[in-house]
Amino acid sequence: MTARLPVFPLGTVLFPGLVLPLHIFEERYRALVRHLVGLPEGAPREFGVVAIQAGWEVAPAGPPDRSGLAGGEVTLHEVGCTAELRQVTELADGGFDIVTVGRRRFRIAEVDDAAAPYLTAEVEWLPEPAGTDEVTDLLAARVISVFRQYLGLVRPDPQEISEQLPEDPTVLSHLVAATAALTVDDRQRLLAIDDTAGRLRAELRLLNRETALLREVRAVPVPLSELAGPPAPLIPGPPGAQPPSHSGSGRSEGHRDQPASRVYVTAAPNAASSRLPCGTGSGPYQSIPPARRSAGLVKSVPGGALSSSR
Repeated sequence: MTARLPVFPLGTVLFPGLVLPLHIFEERYRALVRHLVGLPEGAPREFGVVAIQAGWEVAPAGPPDRSGLAGGEVTLHEVGCTAELRQVTELADGGFDIVTVGRRRFRIAEVDDAAAPYLTAEVEWLPEPAGTDEVTDLLAARVISVFRQYLGLVRPDPQEISEQLPEDPTVLSHLVAATAALTVDDRQRLLAIDDTAGRLRAELRLLNRETALLREVRAVPVPLSELAGPPAPLIPGPPGAQPPSHSGSGRSEGHRDQPASRVYVTAAPNAASSRLPCGTGSGPYQSIPPARRSAGLVKSVPGGALSSSR
């Protein structure tokens, strides 16, 4: 079964069930938000989030180049996840702060950059596992055990987080993929795996790799692309801990694709920090600044209904 979706090229990977807050300031994506808000009651208000393989997040000035995939400006990974619009706050400058939740995975069949101001794509829905078996349950238990060890090395208070780990193996696999400090390529490979058992096996390998490195060098992995862009939100460490420094301005105007390599920023004992999953994009869809979130401009909505405010 196929469908046509609006598409957001983004410098991160969204997983089903994970929350993605975004700040929308580029006009073509403002138009997308207005379109979604204007849909009839009961219509699905969702768009596809697809990680960028190479290219710009923000369209450069001048006439659009329509020579390649996604308008010649970006090359997208094939597999993405829909983001369901849950909350909308319209800003004085015409932009929006929105909160979305990952819903279902898809594979891109064809990209159209001419049908709307924003990209659209013909997509094929990917199968989602139903139920579990003994093997999947055993793998989930092993992932929880290793993930707790990993959290103990990168979080100042891992107990608070590990107590909240879901029991459902599929939900667990998505949470681990989004929360561990992995590269976009690592996360993309996990998103593309169709069965929960396969995803959990891949996560075990990745977590064992990351845990071994953290124990050896006491360092936090940082993708090279983050060093050239705005700092990602950090969970504060104990008094005296120093977060890694970043070059670049506080607001990125887009970036080119970076290699999957990472550098490891040395952390003081028990002072490592972890990046927030899925909400650290730049360009026309930056994360909602923590000050705005704490100020309550984006309000929760009972039952997941769409909230729109000015």
